[in-house]
Amino acid sequence: MADIRLGKISRVKFGYGGYQESMLGLDLEFSGNNWSCGTFEGFWRPSGWTEGTRWTKNDLSSSFTRLINSIDSYLTDAKVMSVDKLLNIPVEVTIDGGVLKSWRILKEVL
Repeated sequence: MADIRLGKISRVKFGYGGYQESMLGLDLEFSGNNWSCGTFEGFWRPSGWTEGTRWTKNDLSSSFTRLINSIDSYLTDAKVMSVDKLLNIPVEVTIDGGVLKSWRILKEVL
């Protein structure tokens, strides 16, 4: 059964992270009363691309576009102008079976 929790963005970083720090993207941590969880939205580092890589330049471009669109949406919902200003923004987090399923900025309380 899904558990909906209220909390805030307790850490936000744009840069290298994800799987073995080999991805580029947005790293977020959420926390509330006696709980925390996190997510990473990003893609494989462009500098890691070679001719033998399984993902293509088009894959990279699509991933970049999706990430920038997500960041734009978060900034708009939070009514802030930069990623670092997302810190302490209130969120609703859905956890199911101990796994983060979804999250959203509580724009109705901002």
